[in-house]
Amino acid sequence: MGQAKKMLMEQEEQELTQNEFTEFFERLLVREYITNLNISGIAKHLTTKGYDSLSKDQLRVLQDFTAQFREKYECSQCYGTHMSGLLDYLEVLETGYCTICEIDRENYLRD
Repeated sequence: MGQAKKMLMEQEEQELTQNEFTEFFERLLVREYITNLNISGIAKHLTTKGYDSLSKDQLRVLQDFTAQFREKYECSQCYGTHMSGLLDYLEVLETGYCTICEIDRENYLRD
């Protein structure tokens, strides 16, 4: 990964709202996507006790997970240029496309 992309990802990570961060992990837990027991346990702690209850180490583990998730799931059409938050990556996980590209694709197929 290039330095510029890494810096951008770190900046985006800092700008995430606590609610979006929590909702992201709630949705992953419901879908049973997280297979690592350590990460799953921390995510459950986040969703039940809240963002502020996480230690710095726990937060770092979840931030590392989200960085890897972002690298792994990239929109197959725009390659991430339309994606602004973690919840956009869940759309890519399910459909292969971000929300904007999925709408464009549906409109194209409809026409």
